[in-house]
Amino acid sequence: DGLSSELRHLSEESRMRLEIASDRIPITAGIEAAGLDPLRAALGSGEEFELLAASPTPLSGGIRIGEVREGCGVYLDGITLEPTGFTHAW
Repeated sequence: DGLSSELRHLSEESRMRLEIASDRIPITAGIEAAGLDPLRAALGSGEEFELLAASPTPLSGGIRIGEVREGCGVYLDGITLEPTGFTHAW
């Protein structure tokens, strides 16, 4: 669970590079009051229940957080993004 880990899955399965902009990631209002770093919480928490999708055309109602390019890996503001979040044991 978590945006960063789901981005990693999408990149690996599609064999594409995902370039994400931190200023485009939706942040839960008031998260600072819980003593959490807003960006870190958005990347690592699975509690926001957003749907992650990639499309060659804009999606109605979607929030564009980045670009899909040739290559591999996930990059946040040009820096490699390591996956964080909860891993389910199978």
